[in-house]
Amino acid sequence: MATVSVESRIDQLDKTRKKVLTVVEVADQILKELANDHPSEDIVKKSTTSFATLLESIERELSQHINHLVSVSKEQQQEQVTYTQEKDCELALMRVSQVKKMVEKAIALHHAPPSSIENNEIEHMDQS
Repeated sequence: MATVSVESRIDQLDKTRKKVLTVVEVADQILKELANDHPSEDIVKKSTTSFATLLESIERELSQHINHLVSVSKEQQQEQVTYTQEKDCELALMRVSQVKKMVEKAIALHHAPPSSIENNEIEHMDQS
């Protein structure tokens, strides 16, 4: 289905709503005709055909709207999954950056002469 604006979809739904009202009116006409002592077979046939045609049209239009909503829902779920994956990646990169800093400090301490290493430098490294 081609991309359609929200306003256009609302207009289409409104037209479908009007068809539903019409189909109820046609059903009312059919029942009134059948309630007559001598119902006209011709009027009942025409009204019944009109009723069935309108009902099929309504069903088709509502199916299209439902399919569109399912499609939009799936797209939003995919966007949400992508966002979650991006956030997970950002957090992983932050953790890697912290580990990298800790490793760099450990390497620096390892290469430093033993006399320059003091207890507070080691404690500072543990707190990072």
